[in-house]
Amino acid sequence: GVVSNYLTFGFTNPNLTGLFLAGMIMLEMNRLPALTRSWQCIPAWAEVCFLLFFLWKTQARNALLSVILYLVVFFVLSLRKADQLHFGKSFSKIAAVWPLLFAGAYILFVRLPQLRALRLWLSSPIFGAYAQASGGSGSSQFHNTHLDILVSYGPIVLCIVCFALYSLIYMSGKRQSRQQFLFTIGFTCEIILVVGEAAIFSVGLGVYLYAGTFLLLRNLCQPEAGMEAAP
Repeated sequence: GVVSNYLTFGFTNPNLTGLFLAGMIMLEMNRLPALTRSWQCIPAWAEVCFLLFFLWKTQARNALLSVILYLVVFFVLSLRKADQLHFGKSFSKIAAVWPLLFAGAYILFVRLPQLRALRLWLSSPIFGAYAQASGGSGSSQFHNTHLDILVSYGPIVLCIVCFALYSLIYMSGKRQSRQQFLFTIGFTCEIILVVGEAAIFSVGLGVYLYAGTFLLLRNLCQPEAGMEAAP
């Protein structure tokens, strides 16, 4: 019943709406290369265009940034002939910790004195302050996956999560087919997406299913012959 200038589709805020729309757009884009008939391509492209329009109406900046990044990579790959691709270690590491880097820059340049999350973490810097953050209710989040984990569970758990994300992106340097690479890009964009919402690891709204779907579909892709780890 609250009038908003942004498209929400009944969600509590447009950023949350953007999380779902972004996941739908990137998953639908992954279908397009496999569609060869016009009666398949035209409805699929129309769906993508409608979803992009809805995403634009939300004005959810994190979702827009992630989708734009995905679209740039998608169209660049469509112009390249290389079929065996892989992520470098540096990119994989940066992508795995990107939400934390973003949170650090936000704290440093925007709201350092007023940030409650920083004060809570400093009160228990090793084991986190899960109970204090939620006021004993067990329900809280700080609108950034990595910041939320750091405050709630401490740096050790955060390092484990970052290493897991790095491993899922880098895949031990294994070369990937074009389709597998696009799925990995989609998963990476889901990580970038949560710099302003912790819904992939928190709240339980099902947003994590999008990130998991990219990994599931990537693993279902049959590897091409001769694909080995990158030097």
